[in-house]
Amino acid sequence: MSIELHHIGLVVKSIVDDIKIYEALGYELVSEIEIDELQNIKLAFLRRNGDKIKIELIEPIDETSSVHRTKGCYHHLCFDTHGEKNFVTKFKGMKIGKIFTKPLNAIALDNKNVVFAWLKNGSFVELILWGVKW
Repeated sequence: MSIELHHIGLVVKSIVDDIKIYEALGYELVSEIEIDELQNIKLAFLRRNGDKIKIELIEPIDETSSVHRTKGCYHHLCFDTHGEKNFVTKFKGMKIGKIFTKPLNAIALDNKNVVFAWLKNGSFVELILWGVKW
């Protein structure tokens, strides 16, 4: 199976304030601050020069946000499946967790399809499916 870690998602109170914090740590903003109306969040990606893995900052817009109850902390790991065929079927066969969403259009990931899953160890993960049908 050919998957790799794409980014680490962090829920923050203020995306603008946290961008400044991570810039002070040597990270650079590599996307615009985007609004995802489906999840009712603001988000932005940062990367440190030479690093492959990005940090995604996620700010809830209001109490209807998908992350509203999460209080400024680690939220999820995102894995890129590189369009591997039958990945969802393979994931289910591994019996390591449960996908609990239908494919969502991720505007911040060039409109690729993503699904979210809980792993048996309690970790929350996002899987980039590259247009794979459900």
